[in-house]
Amino acid sequence: MFSLIVDPGTVTPTRSRPVVVCATDAEDLLMSWLNELIYLHETAGLVLREFEISKFDPASAELEATVRGEAYDPGRHQLELGIKACTFNGLEVVAGPPARVTVYFDV
Repeated sequence: MFSLIVDPGTVTPTRSRPVVVCATDAEDLLMSWLNELIYLHETAGLVLREFEISKFDPASAELEATVRGEAYDPGRHQLELGIKACTFNGLEVVAGPPARVTVYFDV
């Protein structure tokens, strides 16, 4: 998702933030995770590059992760696409193998 927002090659992972999301099912968990990342971008001005998931439990719909990136710097980062949110419209999660996810973003 962030590769749609900014070229990841221009992002230096100098800041890290914990992210914890809980939901009612796997689809809601995916939406909560992606929308939390969008929220961090919009409110904290972060562009993210690294995502380390330490806990993923689809049965209980819990996810814990550490994300890394840096503050948006208009002198170094060219914003490509503004993503407002993820949408449930057209959402598809297939466990696999191979696993497959289809997500649409509001831009």
